[in-house]
Amino acid sequence: MERFDMSFKNKKVRVYFGLIVPVIIVAIIMHFVLPPAYQMIPTFLVLSGIAVFYLWVLIDRRRQKGNK
Repeated sequence: MERFDMSFKNKKVRVYFGLIVPVIIVAIIMHFVLPPAYQMIPTFLVLSGIAVFYLWVLIDRRRQKGNK
């Protein structure tokens, strides 16, 4: 098993922070702006952001295996 490098030199870390941090900021703002009936939207926004990230990870792994 390879070691995980937790620095911005790692492509996965850059994509994670570039995708998840803005999604969380938007979700926090939406939480305070939206009426109570729509409070589930920020949660779904964060969950969809995480799903998109892991989908990208799977696609990136397949692409790396195909290049080897």
